[in-house]
Amino acid sequence: MKISARLSVVATMAISGLALTLAGTAPASAAPASGHATAAGGTRLWLARFGGSSVAADMVESPSGSAVFITGWSGREGTFGPTDEGTTLAYNTATGARLWADHYFPGPRSHVQFTQLAVSPDGSRVFTVSSDFELSGSSGETFLTVAYSAATGAQLWADKTTLKGFLNSVTVSPDGKSVYVTGVGHAGVATVAYDAATGAQLWAQDSGVGNGVAVAASPDGSAVYVTGTSTSGTPATVAYSAATGNVLWTTRAAIPPAALKVSRDGSTVYVTGGFNGPNGTEAYNAATGAVRWTKPDSQTPGAIAVSPDGSTVFIADIGQQGTTSVARVIAYAAATGTPRWIHRISVFQPALAVSPDGATLFLAGEAVEPDSDHPSLYGTAALDTGTGAQLWIARYRSAFTASADAVAVTPDGSRVVVTGTTQSPEPGSVPTIVTLAYSS
Repeated sequence: MKISARLSVVATMAISGLALTLAGTAPASAAPASGHATAAGGTRLWLARFGGSSVAADMVESPSGSAVFITGWSGREGTFGPTDEGTTLAYNTATGARLWADHYFPGPRSHVQFTQLAVSPDGSRVFTVSSDFELSGSSGETFLTVAYSAATGAQLWADKTTLKGFLNSVTVSPDGKSVYVTGVGHAGVATVAYDAATGAQLWAQDSGVGNGVAVAASPDGSAVYVTGTSTSGTPATVAYSAATGNVLWTTRAAIPPAALKVSRDGSTVYVTGGFNGPNGTEAYNAATGAVRWTKPDSQTPGAIAVSPDGSTVFIADIGQQGTTSVARVIAYAAATGTPRWIHRISVFQPALAVSPDGATLFLAGEAVEPDSDHPSLYGTAALDTGTGAQLWIARYRSAFTASADAVAVTPDGSRVVVTGTTQSPEPGSVPTIVTLAYSS
């Protein structure tokens, strides 16, 4: 997510020293996906807009590949003045047709901003959490988790607990029976487990991490991993029993975390970050918390992905080349942390996704178009996971500033979907969620 950068107008900056092949960008009138089953990589298949002063924050693909779900928020004029309501959307992945849209607004004084979502393994439910929820103007921030029917968008349950704070991350157990959320608990509790069907709270934990940044479940469903900082402010990663919430292990670290992933075989937990401290990536033994390897980084990592076969870990960080923001993508050997390749590209703070066959790494973020009146735009690129070679790059141009915030790949690997927010630099303009699909 790039909430702070999403609504700003980015000045046009010259890009020097980067040779980018801007191929595969389809014109705005490109035909729907049905006409491009074998289209070249980076060909635009469809584009969908959702207005109403709306901002995108996160996106996930359904397990079947038939739909893509997006969450964020929309502005509204409330009884007591301007406020925000949580917004969740679903699109047909093949055509871009909107399947449903829901606005969550529980009361006239409420304020809701959804920032992350997850889908159940069977594709029946979508869960979203809010990093900014107030039930009334004086209630203060409170944890909020909402469950929807993936097919219809009908609200299944909402937990507006008395737990004070805000949530940053959500995940679902491999069997789809439990939902785990984590965030900043003002009263101590930072991680909560729910019954996915009913919303009943299973357990709540205030040990190990008091400021949860990211949460993930082990592939066998026995453990839940949370990374963040302890109540004393020390960076930490903790493993909880998925059944009881009991702490299995806690590892202290020097690197303030930003993202977390678990290997498909469940043997290793990877954490990356930096921001307000030393930058780098660490690998932990998932059973014990012992550090397998640590790799310092001169720049600030913000995204992480793991290849399906578990052999490679991909990190995207942010750097500067002159006055231009440049992403540096690094591939590490998962077993040892040995760097395999580095690729630099003029896309700011990209999100990452790996193709199901593990051959391609996709990234999407905010790019800058040199010598143009477009201050910023969507930048989407594909890299060869074996070599880091750029396969294609596409960019979405409009009369607005634009920032892509999430990327997903269909289970069959044929399409890449990117979502983000655009906004006119003119006074009084409102943001719009724009979602695009490209051939992979």
